[in-house]
Amino acid sequence: MDIQQAKRQRTGDKEPTALSPPTPQRNDFNESNQYSAEEIRGTTHGGSSPSTGGQYEEAARRPITEFPRVLYYKKDGDPADRARLLPFDPRNIVYSKPQRMDYGGCHVECQYRLVDAEKGLNTLIPITLQSPLMSSRWGLNVHDKAGQRKTISVDLSFYGMEKNPVVLEFHDVLAMWDDLVLEQAKKEKRAWFKGADDIHEDVLKHFFKRITKPSKRASDGKIFSPSLRAKVYKRYNNYECEAYTNEDPPKLCPMESIKEGTELTALIRHTGIWFGDNSFTSAFKLIQAQVSKSEKMVGFGLVGN
Repeated sequence: MDIQQAKRQRTGDKEPTALSPPTPQRNDFNESNQYSAEEIRGTTHGGSSPSTGGQYEEAARRPITEFPRVLYYKKDGDPADRARLLPFDPRNIVYSKPQRMDYGGCHVECQYRLVDAEKGLNTLIPITLQSPLMSSRWGLNVHDKAGQRKTISVDLSFYGMEKNPVVLEFHDVLAMWDDLVLEQAKKEKRAWFKGADDIHEDVLKHFFKRITKPSKRASDGKIFSPSLRAKVYKRYNNYECEAYTNEDPPKLCPMESIKEGTELTALIRHTGIWFGDNSFTSAFKLIQAQVSKSEKMVGFGLVGN
C-alpha cells in the first residue's frame, strides 16, 4: 500500500497533505517519554524503516548486545582532558515539547538522562557523540543553491561498515535511535503535528528522514551507503568548530583540510528533531574533528620526465 492510499483510508477521499509543523509549547522535558526495556524488547533497530535492499538493510537489522561508548561527557568546569566516553543507550533520551523558532520553524529538543550511581550522577546532558574513525565522501561541502539558504556540512560515511565492527556498532545504535524517534512521533503525534489525529503510521514513516537511511540515485536506483551529515556553522566569517591533525600532540589545521575522502574522527552534537513542511529529522552540528591524511589524490600529481 502506498502513502497516498494509506492517507485516504484515514481521511476518506481527501487528498493527502504535508505534515504540519508542531504546535509550539513550553520548553519542558517530559520524563514519561522514556521507553522501558519491555516496550522495545524483541525489536531490531532498522525494522521500522522502508526496505532499501542490499547489505545496508541487513546491517541495520542486527540487534545490539552492548551499547558502544560514544557518548561524550565532561563535567562543567572540568578541563578537556577530563572528558570520558560512556555507553550510549538511546532509550535514555528525553524529548522536550515542541518549540517554535524565531524564523518560523519548529523543533523538539533532546537531552540524555545520565545516571551513574558510583559517580552520584542523575542529570540531563546535551547529546554529544564521538564518532569512530570514518571517511568523508564529500569533505567540507558548501550547499549554495539559488533560492536556498547557504549551508556548510561534513558527512561521515558508513561505507564498508560490514567489515569494520566499530563503525557498524555506531551505525546500529543510531539506527535504533531512528526507530525510537519514529515510535515517539507516533506516540506524541497530537503534540508534534497539527491536526494529526488522522495521520496513518505509513505517512509518518514516509516523512521521517532517518539518520541511517541509505541514499538512492534517481537515474538508475543504485543504493549507496548511508552517511551522517553534521552542519558546520560560521559566525562573522569564522568557523564555530575546530579541526586538528592526528599528530602527537594534535595541532590546529584549517577546516578546509577536510576534503573528499578524508578520514576523520568527529565530535558532533545533536541539535534536535526539526520539522519542515514535508519531513522531520534529527540534526547534528560539528563541534570538533581530528583529521587523518586522505588517501585520495587532490590536484595534479604527475611527475615530469
